[in-house]
Amino acid sequence: MQLRPAQTPICSSFVLRFFIGAVASLIDIVAAAAITSVTGTINVTVDFNISYFSTVKINEEVEIEAKVVGNQGKFVSVTVEIRRKDNGELVVSAKQWTVLTKLSPAMTPPSKL
Repeated sequence: MQLRPAQTPICSSFVLRFFIGAVASLIDIVAAAAITSVTGTINVTVDFNISYFSTVKINEEVEIEAKVVGNQGKFVSVTVEIRRKDNGELVVSAKQWTVLTKLSPAMTPPSKL
């Protein structure tokens, strides 16, 4: 999966640089899409590790690649890398583990909030 940033940024933090929170959200969405495309299920994240190596400036094109690297029944692992499009330099690397849940709204405990 490859994405290019639009000319009009969606997140305000994208205007200056890819900030940590925006990158984490983007990685979570791309990882979920990769997992859903392979398993056909929507999973819940149980472990999420991100390594930041550099920043991305406005209008700089990047490539985002997500790969499902492990599928062990209920557990699925995916890696996501963000690289500069012009030279392939690794900007962000992430690994995410998810678990399949079959909870229905009736089985979900009430919120304590």
